[in-house]
Amino acid sequence: MKREKEIYLRLLEEKGSKKLTKKSLDEKLRNEIKEKTKVLIDKKKELKRLLELAEKITLEKVDVVGSTIIRSHPGTLFDITFDTVIIDECSQISIPLWVN
Repeated sequence: MKREKEIYLRLLEEKGSKKLTKKSLDEKLRNEIKEKTKVLIDKKKELKRLLELAEKITLEKVDVVGSTIIRSHPGTLFDITFDTVIIDECSQISIPLWVN
């Protein structure tokens, strides 16, 4: 409620002395939420990209990798070639994962 009051007062200052209707305030708030949501989505995408890059760089420098089958497909491990692969509990692998 305090945050809504702050936003309302800020919007009043932007409008000057004109009164805001509930409808116009709701519209302004919706627009502000949309803008901030878009910024957060963009930041989430960038964070995901950076995490994938960090994982790829790390995997290029290590000698041994431990992973579950599910995590290795279709993840960063999917495009990496290994000299040796040991699969534990391979009966849990679905046929489509094994064939790929």
